[in-house]
This record gives sequence, C-alpha cells and structure tokens, in this order.
Amino acid sequence: SSAASDVYKRQRVVGGPPGVGKTAALAHVVLRFEGAALFVPAAEIGATPRNGWSEHAAKWSRWLAMPLLAVDDLGTEAGDPEHIAALLTQRYDAGRVTLVTTNLTAGALAARYFTGEHRERLADRLSRAQGHAGEPTGLAWYVAATGESLRSPAARRELAARAQACQGVPGEGVGRG
Repeated sequence: SSAASDVYKRQRVVGGPPGVGKTAALAHVVLRFEGAALFVPAAEIGATPRNGWSEHAAKWSRWLAMPLLAVDDLGTEAGDPEHIAALLTQRYDAGRVTLVTTNLTAGALAARYFTGEHRERLADRLSRAQGHAGEPTGLAWYVAATGESLRSPAARRELAARAQACQGVPGEGVGRG
C-alpha cells in the first residue's frame, strides 16, 4: 500500500460500554511501545487549552510529537471539544499514530467532534480509513468493543481463572513478560 493510505490506518477509536476492557487494552499497547507512546486521559487534554502558557505549550508539544498517543475516555472531558479535534487533526496531518477509547457511539462521536473549524478535515480524512465495512456513519476507523463488563464479579472470576491457567505459558500471561 502507498504511504498516503498508510496514514489512514494510523487512527483508531475503540468505542463501547464501560468495563469491556478498552482502557486496559490501550494501556497494554502503550507499555509495549516503551517510551515511544504516551497515555493521556481526554479530560487532561480538555483541561489544557492552547493559550501559550509554557506548561501548556510543553504538554501540547509532547502530545503532538509522540509517535503513538493513546487518548483515553474521549467524551468525558469538560470544555470545548475543539481542543481534542485540533489535536487529532494535527496528529493526523503529521502521520502520527493515535489510538482513542470512548463510551460514545460512532454517531455521537461524529456529532461531538466533527464540528467547527476541523469538521470537514477530520470527517474527510478519517472516513477514508480502511477497515470495517458497513459502519453506518462511514467511520471506518471506529471499532466497537462489546461484551459483558469485565468489572462484574463473574467476569473477574473468569479472568482470574484464565490468568492462572496461562501462568508459565510464554506469551499467554497477563501483564508484561
């Protein structure tokens, strides 16, 4: 594939209900990239306006330059969604990998973030991504996480049993190995 089409594969949103493991999966990816990735809650981005203050400028520079940025819980931040839309647009334009988790559906995500100055740019670029055919909003980069909450007692027991069964099997354990 061409370099241009590779950029479209670098943006992914994993959406679904609370407790299905979106944040845990995102954190695992960040750990695997050891220093080349950064995990940041969407609430922190929303609370950090680009106003030229040195501490804010340093954060934005880091978020823009990091090879892989993992944004957790998009949709929970206070303030103007334009902050996040600007960050996503600039990272996209730079060809940087951005992974996002959210409890929002693809439609709600599009309605919230594809507005204002970045609407057309973000919608056009991200809708070109290769991926899940049949997504009703055209957001091929949106991956729906489904299933029972991993926070339920039954799910925790099942995970514990699986982790115990995997101990000693290379590549199958829980956590870093």
